[in-house]
Amino acid sequence: MGIELIYFGYLGRALSAVYLKFWRNRLQRAAGEKTAKLRQQRREALALQRELGDVLPRINDELHHRLRGSKAYRHGSNMLWSWRPELWAAPCPSAAGPVPQSGARLELNTKVFFDDADCAVITQQFRNDMSEAFAPYGVALELFQFEGSFLSLAIDLPDELYQTFAKDELIGLSGAIVAERPTGFTVRLNIKHGPNTEQLIQVHDLSNTEFGLEFDPEHLKINVNRVEKIWLDLVFETPNFNRISLVDLAFSKRPRVEI
Repeated sequence: MGIELIYFGYLGRALSAVYLKFWRNRLQRAAGEKTAKLRQQRREALALQRELGDVLPRINDELHHRLRGSKAYRHGSNMLWSWRPELWAAPCPSAAGPVPQSGARLELNTKVFFDDADCAVITQQFRNDMSEAFAPYGVALELFQFEGSFLSLAIDLPDELYQTFAKDELIGLSGAIVAERPTGFTVRLNIKHGPNTEQLIQVHDLSNTEFGLEFDPEHLKINVNRVEKIWLDLVFETPNFNRISLVDLAFSKRPRVEI
C-alpha cells in the first residue's frame, strides 16, 4: 500500500506539471490561433477555472478545520504547558474595526494601548489559510496619522501559569509577525508578587517573520508563593503608517536544562 501511495502521489504531481505546461503552450500560441479555436479553449479554461475554484476553498477549509483548536505549536517537545490566546485560536468579533480608545479590550485576555488619542488604530482578525501557519487566526493592526511613540498589546496569561510558577522553568513566547514597514518590538514579561512587579525584557527585530523567545526567572527576587499575576507587553515603537500582522502568538513553559 505504501509503494502504491508513493507511486500515485508522484504520478499525480507529474500529470499536474504536464497539464500546466500544456496550458502555457496554448497561451503562447494564442495570437496565431483561429477565432473558433480560441472560443473552444476559452470554454475549456472557464470549466477548469470553475473546478479549481471549488477545490481551493475546500482545501483551505480542511486545513483550517485541522488547525482550529489544535495544539500545533513552534515550541519543543518537552513542554510542560502551552497556551494560545483566544485572539489567535477562535473568532473574535470584537477584534474588528476602529479601536475606540487606548486600553480597549480585543478579547478576554488581550488589550491594546497607544499614546495618541487622535489617531486611527484599526484591528482586523483574519483567518490563517496558509498551510505553514500554526494558528487558526491572526490579527492585523493598522495605524493612520499616528503621532505617538508606541503601540502595544497587553496579554494576561492564564491563572494556571502563575499558580504553578517555578523559578526552574522557562517561559516561552513564539509566533510570527509580518509588517509592511521594517520595525522592531520589545517584549516585557511582568510577574506580580505581592506589592511588587518584576520584569524580564527582550528586544527583537523582524528580520525573520517567525521568532521564539524564552524568559528565565531564575535570578529574580520573587517569592513564588506570592505570585498573583503574569502578563506580557508586546510593544511596537514608532508604528505610524504601518500594518502589523500578528500571524501567531503562543506561550509555553518547559524545565530548565542544567548544564
